[in-house]
Amino acid sequence: MQWAWNVNPYQPIDNEATIGLWRPDGTAKAELRSVPAFAQFFAKAAPYLDDFAPDPVVIVIPHSRMFMGRAGGADGTKRVVRLLAERFGVVPTALSEIRLSAERLKDAKLVLVPTPEVLQESAAAALLAATRAGTRVLVTGAVEGDSYGRTTESLKALGIVDAGRPLALHEPTGWGGAGTLTFEGLLQEKMRRASGPSPAALVGNLWHEPLPIELARETEPLVALLGAALRVAGVPTHPAEGGVAARLLLAPKAILAGVVNETSSAARRRLTVEGRTVEVSVGAFRARLVLFERGTARVLASTPGDPIAPPRRSRSR
Repeated sequence: MQWAWNVNPYQPIDNEATIGLWRPDGTAKAELRSVPAFAQFFAKAAPYLDDFAPDPVVIVIPHSRMFMGRAGGADGTKRVVRLLAERFGVVPTALSEIRLSAERLKDAKLVLVPTPEVLQESAAAALLAATRAGTRVLVTGAVEGDSYGRTTESLKALGIVDAGRPLALHEPTGWGGAGTLTFEGLLQEKMRRASGPSPAALVGNLWHEPLPIELARETEPLVALLGAALRVAGVPTHPAEGGVAARLLLAPKAILAGVVNETSSAARRRLTVEGRTVEVSVGAFRARLVLFERGTARVLASTPGDPIAPPRRSRSR
């Protein structure tokens, strides 16, 4: 096979060391080994692929909080995204709090706002409009106001701003059967919790968990909360455990499945495609793509791996 990629002679060497498929001296990087398999896959898949349907879940990146140098940064956001992908087979669209708008949230079934601490008025207005349009919104942790400490009109309407109190090392929770959540180090010293109780059930369109639950040591309470939110919002899931992330992208003619195994052992990931159960095998430290036909879940193309058994009708259907 002939390769057409060339090194740009004007590309600085310090940049070329981290991007592209070739090193400045003309030798190939290890990443080049995976290109033929994925190129062959997309050659087969291309006739079936159109624009994908919008993701039903949106996660809001707390950029105001991050720019203010608050503890935790994007740690909570990253943890939520990973758990959604690994436990539920759901990968959200990530939107900056600073660029949030009602238009960008119009197709979402569920909006996750993990511990923003502060919210700009434009973001609060977008969330308020989303709840009024029927979208479910889940906010965690204390919200102090906007980045200037003001309680804006939209924040007042949302009803999520209060003084709260300092975060304790151990905080009670009703999620996941853990009983308590543990917060350590700077998180416990620098952060606050909202003053209200955790919701016993997710009612209405706006849900506020007063604890920064995604930053606690324990995992299962967060999994329980996310699972409940996805279920009430009507978002299809593909539950699993074991560190294998998955997602489905829906196109008019086909469904593209991506499975990523970040463990040291080969694994099988169970998915529900068009009401049928499918198991996709993927090697250790590897990723796999599979394209399914809409309506039948027949495999149209896949990257190398063990054969995929014909899908079987899901019992839940």
